[in-house]
Amino acid sequence: MKRFIAEFTGTFFLVFVGTGVIAMQHIVPFVNPMLASGIAFGGAVALMILAFGKTSGAHINPAVTLGFLTAGQINRNRAFMYIVSQILGAILASFTLMAVTSADADLGTTNPTGGIALSILIEFTFTFLLMYTILYLQQSKTFALWSVAVTIGALIAVEAYVGGPISGASMNPARSIGPAVASGNISHLWIYVASPTLGALTAVMLCCRTHGRQCCEACMSEIIS
Repeated sequence: MKRFIAEFTGTFFLVFVGTGVIAMQHIVPFVNPMLASGIAFGGAVALMILAFGKTSGAHINPAVTLGFLTAGQINRNRAFMYIVSQILGAILASFTLMAVTSADADLGTTNPTGGIALSILIEFTFTFLLMYTILYLQQSKTFALWSVAVTIGALIAVEAYVGGPISGASMNPARSIGPAVASGNISHLWIYVASPTLGALTAVMLCCRTHGRQCCEACMSEIIS
């Protein structure tokens, strides 16, 4: 149970802080909103890895959980409960943010402002890079928890800064589901569920091919053959 509570809490914090910076832009404008958003998301992820990395692995992202499921590093029941916990945490975070800000404030809903095709490419590619980096750090076994937190947090901060103006740089289905459900704006939600998921799964398959069992404890040969 503590693992699921960790995933719920970690995703709640990520969505509340990350999208909270976007919502605060309507109240206290930032000089560079994209930089502020990137730091918020990256910092939140780094903190949650430090807080819950030894409890649940701090996935706080359904795409990452599905990646680990594909790699054989988590069983189906636990993966399902992780994903449910992450989505519920994200939804509660968005409704909480709605309650503490004005009703018409931007809750951080992700939209393909740079076009649908480019947004799909951004979400796929950035999540691929995120998942591959996570797998590399995990299989190397030479990095301390704090260095993993800093590396993953910095990567997400950079990706959010670069991709934010184009696709919203979600890289996380739960991060997009929360604001979409709370705001009722689900028209483009499919992009932010499908693209990150496919990006994470592709990273696992490539890592299994290039590193073998050093990357995946139980490579799924039927998927990569």
